[in-house]
Amino acid sequence: MTPTGTASAAGLTSAQAAALLACHGENVLPHARPPSAWKQVAAQLFHFFALLLWVAAGLAMVAGMPALGIAIALVVVVNGSFAFAQERRAEHAASRLRALLPRRAVVRRDGAWQEIDASLLVVRDLVALAAGDRISADLEVRESRGLLIDASALTGESVPVSAGEGAEASAGTFVVEGEAVAMAAKRCAVRRACWSSTTRATSTARQEGIAWATRARRASIRTFHSSFFSGWKKRTTQ
Repeated sequence: MTPTGTASAAGLTSAQAAALLACHGENVLPHARPPSAWKQVAAQLFHFFALLLWVAAGLAMVAGMPALGIAIALVVVVNGSFAFAQERRAEHAASRLRALLPRRAVVRRDGAWQEIDASLLVVRDLVALAAGDRISADLEVRESRGLLIDASALTGESVPVSAGEGAEASAGTFVVEGEAVAMAAKRCAVRRACWSSTTRATSTARQEGIAWATRARRASIRTFHSSFFSGWKKRTTQ
């Protein structure tokens, strides 16, 4: 694409881009180092509710009901394994989302269009968009020629939306048709969009695991109470 018009006549110089990059940092998503696997397993097996169930299993063994104690212990182990697997799955989902980030972008620097790494985008960069591009930062469209954007990753809407002059093109979306020139309006916009998607994926996975774990804990506690007190009554009556 070779954009034309008033917007494409401007652009940052290499010195301005370098200064903005030094001031704001790279346009990348920071990702914290995940805890080790054994720490995650321990966290799932020895949190507050799991400790209550371990105590219940011990009491069942002391009361002479080893089958019940073993059953409760198995519930804790199975629940912890399931929650651990869900957490690892959420981490893998976050990694896949990061892999979807664009790696290259076409910008106007020093009066010429050039391709750069998307992490080097800065505020006020003019970015050329064409069909098939992943948008690498929140942009404000300056020139548009039939630009259609797929924003389903952010909005869930499957139909591409038209983006005319003055419209916003969000990071993490895709150009499905047309061409445009846009200006990077927000620093590290990829970070914001990807973080929101990652958070949703992680939150959903954790909520599924928590819901399953809560049901399992309640069921095991009810089973323990009924079995323990039933056995206790039988012993006292004898």
